[in-house]
Amino acid sequence: MSLAANLDLHIREGKRHGLLVDTNLIILLVVGAAHPSRIPGHRATARYHARDFERVYTFVGMFPRRVTLPHVLAEASNMLDDGTERELLRTFAIDAWDEMPIASRTAAARRDYSYLGLADAAMLECCASTPFLLFTDDGQLVHEALRLKRSVISFELLRKVDGER
Repeated sequence: MSLAANLDLHIREGKRHGLLVDTNLIILLVVGAAHPSRIPGHRATARYHARDFERVYTFVGMFPRRVTLPHVLAEASNMLDDGTERELLRTFAIDAWDEMPIASRTAAARRDYSYLGLADAAMLECCASTPFLLFTDDGQLVHEALRLKRSVISFELLRKVDGER
Protein backbone atom coordinates (compact mmCIF):
# COMPACT_ATOMS: atom_id res chain seq x y z
CA MET A 1 0.00 0.00 0.00
CA SER A 2 1.38 3.42 -0.93
CA LEU A 3 1.93 6.12 1.68
CA ALA A 4 -0.90 8.18 0.19
CA ALA A 5 -3.32 5.22 0.26
CA ASN A 6 -2.35 4.48 3.87
CA LEU A 7 -2.95 8.12 4.81
CA ASP A 8 -6.32 8.16 3.02
CA LEU A 9 -7.41 5.02 4.89
CA HIS A 10 -6.58 6.62 8.25
CA ILE A 11 -8.32 9.86 7.27
CA ARG A 12 -11.54 8.00 6.44
CA GLU A 13 -11.47 6.25 9.82
CA GLY A 14 -10.56 9.45 11.64
CA LYS A 15 -13.48 11.31 10.11
CA ARG A 16 -15.82 8.74 11.66
CA HIS A 17 -14.49 9.11 15.22
CA GLY A 18 -12.43 12.29 15.43
CA LEU A 19 -8.87 13.58 15.41
CA LEU A 20 -6.74 13.83 18.57
CA VAL A 21 -3.88 16.31 18.05
CA ASP A 22 -0.73 16.35 20.17
CA THR A 23 0.77 19.34 21.96
CA ASN A 24 3.50 20.27 19.47
CA LEU A 25 1.12 20.37 16.53
CA ILE A 26 -1.43 22.46 18.44
CA ILE A 27 1.36 24.91 19.27
CA LEU A 28 2.36 25.02 15.60
CA LEU A 29 -1.25 25.81 14.67
CA VAL A 30 -1.48 28.62 17.22
CA VAL A 31 1.92 30.21 16.50
CA GLY A 32 1.34 29.90 12.75
CA ALA A 33 -2.05 31.60 13.04
CA ALA A 34 -0.74 34.35 15.34
CA HIS A 35 2.70 35.07 13.90
CA PRO A 36 3.59 32.95 10.82
CA SER A 37 6.98 34.63 10.50
CA ARG A 38 7.86 33.59 14.07
CA ILE A 39 7.48 29.85 13.44
CA PRO A 40 11.22 29.20 12.90
CA GLY A 41 12.23 31.44 15.83
CA HIS A 42 9.63 30.41 18.44
CA ARG A 43 11.06 28.17 21.17
CA ALA A 44 8.36 25.54 20.62
CA THR A 45 8.23 25.60 16.80
CA ALA A 46 11.84 26.19 15.73
CA ARG A 47 12.00 22.86 13.88
CA TYR A 48 9.03 23.76 11.67
CA HIS A 49 8.48 26.01 8.64
CA ALA A 50 5.53 28.03 7.38
CA ARG A 51 4.76 25.21 4.94
CA ASP A 52 4.45 22.83 7.90
CA PHE A 53 1.85 25.12 9.46
CA GLU A 54 -0.12 25.05 6.20
CA ARG A 55 0.07 21.22 6.08
CA VAL A 56 -1.14 20.83 9.65
CA TYR A 57 -3.84 23.48 9.30
CA THR A 58 -5.20 21.82 6.14
CA PHE A 59 -5.00 18.32 7.62
CA VAL A 60 -6.73 19.23 10.89
CA GLY A 61 -9.41 21.12 8.96
CA MET A 62 -10.42 17.92 7.18
CA PHE A 63 -11.92 16.49 10.35
CA PRO A 64 -15.37 17.51 11.55
CA ARG A 65 -14.58 16.42 15.11
CA ARG A 66 -11.36 17.45 16.82
CA VAL A 67 -10.59 16.37 20.34
CA THR A 68 -8.03 17.32 22.93
CA LEU A 69 -7.17 16.64 26.56
CA PRO A 70 -6.67 18.96 29.54
CA HIS A 71 -3.07 17.69 29.78
CA VAL A 72 -2.35 18.66 26.17
CA LEU A 73 -3.96 22.09 26.55
CA ALA A 74 -1.97 22.79 29.73
CA GLU A 75 1.29 21.85 28.02
CA ALA A 76 0.44 24.00 25.00
CA SER A 77 -0.57 27.00 27.11
CA ASN A 78 2.67 26.83 29.08
CA MET A 79 4.77 26.81 25.91
CA LEU A 80 3.07 29.80 24.26
CA ASP A 81 4.86 33.13 24.57
CA ASP A 82 2.18 35.79 24.74
CA GLY A 83 -1.43 36.66 25.35
CA THR A 84 -2.29 36.71 21.66
CA GLU A 85 -1.15 33.11 21.30
CA ARG A 86 -3.03 32.04 24.43
CA GLU A 87 -6.20 33.74 23.19
CA LEU A 88 -5.87 31.90 19.88
CA LEU A 89 -5.44 28.64 21.80
CA ARG A 90 -8.70 29.40 23.58
CA THR A 91 -10.54 30.28 20.37
CA PHE A 92 -9.00 27.59 18.21
CA ALA A 93 -8.96 24.58 20.55
CA ILE A 94 -10.32 25.17 24.05
CA ASP A 95 -13.66 26.62 22.94
CA ALA A 96 -14.00 24.72 19.65
CA TRP A 97 -12.73 21.16 20.22
CA ASP A 98 -14.20 18.39 22.36
CA GLU A 99 -12.19 18.00 25.57
CA MET A 100 -11.89 14.45 26.81
CA PRO A 101 -11.41 14.01 30.56
CA ILE A 102 -8.65 11.49 31.28
CA ALA A 103 -7.66 11.38 34.94
CA SER A 104 -3.96 11.91 35.61
CA ARG A 105 -4.03 8.91 37.94
CA THR A 106 -5.35 6.73 35.11
CA ALA A 107 -2.76 7.97 32.62
CA ALA A 108 0.10 7.64 35.14
CA ALA A 109 -0.92 4.03 35.85
CA ARG A 110 -0.12 3.08 32.26
CA ARG A 111 3.08 1.17 31.55
CA ASP A 112 4.14 3.77 28.97
CA TYR A 113 3.80 6.74 31.35
CA SER A 114 7.38 6.36 32.62
CA TYR A 115 8.93 7.01 29.20
CA LEU A 116 6.22 9.01 27.42
CA GLY A 117 5.06 11.36 30.15
CA LEU A 118 1.61 12.29 31.35
CA ALA A 119 0.11 13.97 28.27
CA ASP A 120 1.22 11.25 25.84
CA ALA A 121 0.08 8.46 28.18
CA ALA A 122 -3.27 10.23 28.52
CA MET A 123 -3.61 10.43 24.72
CA LEU A 124 -3.02 6.69 24.41
CA GLU A 125 -5.54 6.07 27.19
CA CYS A 126 -8.06 8.23 25.36
CA CYS A 127 -7.52 6.26 22.15
CA ALA A 128 -8.01 3.00 24.05
CA SER A 129 -11.64 3.84 24.81
CA THR A 130 -12.53 5.60 21.52
CA PRO A 131 -10.73 4.93 18.23
CA PHE A 132 -9.66 8.51 17.59
CA LEU A 133 -7.01 9.13 14.95
CA LEU A 134 -3.92 10.32 16.82
CA PHE A 135 -1.92 13.01 15.00
CA THR A 136 1.57 13.58 16.36
CA ASP A 137 5.16 14.44 15.51
CA ASP A 138 6.54 12.45 18.46
CA GLY A 139 8.36 9.34 17.24
CA GLN A 140 8.10 7.53 20.59
CA LEU A 141 4.37 8.17 20.74
CA VAL A 142 3.93 6.94 17.15
CA HIS A 143 5.90 3.78 17.96
CA GLU A 144 3.85 3.04 21.10
CA ALA A 145 0.54 3.77 19.36
CA LEU A 146 1.45 1.38 16.56
CA ARG A 147 2.53 -1.27 19.08
CA LEU A 148 -0.89 -0.93 20.74
CA LYS A 149 -2.61 -1.04 17.33
CA ARG A 150 -4.00 2.48 17.66
CA SER A 151 -4.75 4.58 14.62
CA VAL A 152 -1.96 7.13 14.32
CA ILE A 153 -0.59 9.52 11.71
CA SER A 154 2.90 10.84 12.06
CA PHE A 155 3.50 14.40 10.92
CA GLU A 156 6.51 13.02 9.02
CA LEU A 157 4.16 10.79 7.00
CA LEU A 158 2.11 13.85 6.12
CA ARG A 159 5.28 15.62 4.94
CA LYS A 160 6.31 12.63 2.80
CA VAL A 161 2.90 12.23 1.20
CA ASP A 162 2.73 15.97 0.53
CA GLY A 163 6.07 15.66 -1.24
CA GLU A 164 4.70 12.81 -3.42
CA ARG A 165 1.66 14.76 -4.60
